[in-house]
Amino acid sequence: MNTMPNNPNSTPQPAAEAALSRGEFIRSLGMSSAALMAFYCMGTLSSCKGSSDPAPVTPPATGGTTGLTGNSVASGGAINFTLDLTNSNYSDLKTAGNFKAVGDVLVFNSAGSYKALSRICTHQGGSLSYRGGANNDIQCDLHSATYTIDGTPKTAPIGGGTTTAVKAYAATLSGNTLTVKA
Repeated sequence: MNTMPNNPNSTPQPAAEAALSRGEFIRSLGMSSAALMAFYCMGTLSSCKGSSDPAPVTPPATGGTTGLTGNSVASGGAINFTLDLTNSNYSDLKTAGNFKAVGDVLVFNSAGSYKALSRICTHQGGSLSYRGGANNDIQCDLHSATYTIDGTPKTAPIGGGTTTAVKAYAATLSGNTLTVKA
């Protein structure tokens, strides 16, 4: 209870309570109505999202002029892709002894025969490369473990450890199109 300070003979009267509207209350918190609406529409509540909103479109990871069509990454599902060997990105695969890392797959030409293996070493996850010529094998860049061109272990990693076979994929050539499938 408050009293009127200038009149000592007056009886105490309740002070007039200030009533705030909802908008004044929100503004007193420092939030403008635009900020509140943005917060509301960003997903806290769903009133700004209608059922007619289009689904997000994910562009294809490969295709077009890259020479690669399909999925070459194991986390994207089953490995299944084609390479256009007339495309400059992959035309050197026509030459025996050449290789390319395509996503998670090592594709190589071993004396005119196309092969495809997982490009990850089973020892400690290093990258594998094809060694043509007299070696005609696959080698890990971390500890030099080697594998046959079919993916079976050939030599152990330097410093010890074991390896298991790397996954082999089917590679088939039709004209200038190389298809690789799990």
